[in-house]
Amino acid sequence: MSNDTKSASDYLEERLKDPEFRAAYERGKREIAIVDDLVNHLEALRDDKGLSKAMLARMIGKNPSAI
Repeated sequence: MSNDTKSASDYLEERLKDPEFRAAYERGKREIAIVDDLVNHLEALRDDKGLSKAMLARMIGKNPSAI
C-alpha cells in the first residue's frame, strides 16, 4: 500500500512500532487525560456552585469566551 492511500489509523499503527515514538505517544495521551480530568473537575465545581460560564467570567473579570 502506498503512503498516499494509508489511513490515519494505518499510519499510527506503523509509527507505534517505533519504541521512541510509542513512548512519546503514550506520554502525550497521559498528559491529555490529566488535562481533560482537570477541566471536567473544574466544570463540575462551577456547575455545583450554580454558576454559568458567563457569570464566572464576570466575577473574575474575563471574557466569557476564555471560560
